[in-house]
Amino acid sequence: MSPDSDLHLRKLNLFIPDSLALTERSDTQTDLPVTLRDEPGFSLWHQQDQQFLRPRADIYFAMMTHLALASAENAVMLELYTRILNDQMNEMLYDASQAGLNVSLYPHLRGISLQISGYNDKQPLLLDYLLQEMLQPEITPARFERVRQQFEERLINQRQEGPYQLAMQQLFTALMSRWSTEDRLEALAKVTPEQLEQFLAELYTEAEVRILAHGNITADTALSMAQQIQTKLLSETHPVSGIRVPVVEIPLNSQLTDTLKLAHNDATLVRYLQADDHSIKQRAGVALLNEIISTPFYSRLRTEMQLGYIVFANYLPMGDVPGLALIVQSPVADPVKLESYFDQFLIDMHSQLQQLSDARLADFRQGLRSRLLQPDTRLSERSQRYWRELDRDGAFTTHYQIAEQVSDITREDLLDLLEQLQTRQYQIRSFGALLPESDAAPIIPDFSGYQRLQQQRIESRFY
Repeated sequence: MSPDSDLHLRKLNLFIPDSLALTERSDTQTDLPVTLRDEPGFSLWHQQDQQFLRPRADIYFAMMTHLALASAENAVMLELYTRILNDQMNEMLYDASQAGLNVSLYPHLRGISLQISGYNDKQPLLLDYLLQEMLQPEITPARFERVRQQFEERLINQRQEGPYQLAMQQLFTALMSRWSTEDRLEALAKVTPEQLEQFLAELYTEAEVRILAHGNITADTALSMAQQIQTKLLSETHPVSGIRVPVVEIPLNSQLTDTLKLAHNDATLVRYLQADDHSIKQRAGVALLNEIISTPFYSRLRTEMQLGYIVFANYLPMGDVPGLALIVQSPVADPVKLESYFDQFLIDMHSQLQQLSDARLADFRQGLRSRLLQPDTRLSERSQRYWRELDRDGAFTTHYQIAEQVSDITREDLLDLLEQLQTRQYQIRSFGALLPESDAAPIIPDFSGYQRLQQQRIESRFY
């Protein structure tokens, strides 16, 4: 009987580390990441870990392109591209995970990101394989249809989320992302494998690239891996700079409202209050204001008024633009009533701030400072924080700056800030089964607020 060619031992796992030793320590240690390369459209940041001392590293790579922001179709095709790659690399990613290496490849509003975390020894080898796959996506009809259906199911599931979650989706769509779930579903229904291949042929023609290497990794290795990315993936890429997702400026003194039509019994109201700018002082002030109002908001509307189980106030920055969100999903009160409750709460908070004692204000300051300055407990936590701050301003000390500013915020600053926040408001509501009498019936759905914000976008009124 002849042997079955389909039965064989697996090949050796190429990604199992040969060494778990710490890399040679640099003589010039730094408290924060430093730039090893800073060129138009290409930057590499590096820090060799000196605290956790594990044979592990995190390599974060982001490629940003204007194509990603251009249309809902392009956003959908970026998602399909990364899903196809993850599908075709499934066996390799399994081997990597078994060898202590985790890979995350995903799309975002400005392009795609690749993250490699784990034992550092074979990270350059794994990166080499990943880059080859990224340049050679296997878009077979069967694979395309499979990942298209999976993506469609995810979007449909998003459409079935709870009222307050759908209201939050609308908030981010209007102020940042631009493309709604419906926009992407419509685009997804039209995309063909041929269109995707044409899109990918243009994807790497221009880009802004950012890389962070942190952990048990030398500067030389970081530079070598950055060169791998540039040589293999970006050899014909034109560098560009300044690709960002702008945050739409809510117009002054013109409270905007959208009314959703949702198949759910509960009503909901999400009110977003946007700051005037994204200075450190404003970010610290809004965060401290949320520290003060979040518990009273819950106590008043949830515990005392019993409006529903989902009641909270939250500090909600978009990019680095600070803001506050007041959120209620209620089975007993329609959005018109909720609006009046929100208004009264803010009036009462103004009075309570005026009466806030110095000692109580100091307690709030200290509570916020403690959270801002809480030390990182793992290498991965620090890497993620570095990556977030690199995307914002590259200072890596924003949390220290905000904590320092919190100490200087006065009661008068908070009163002024609360008044200012109420001059830029955008709210999303749904009546659910709690519709008012017919003579007062609202227009449902009504996206007049969204349309006004789109006009702001057209006029380039951004932060």
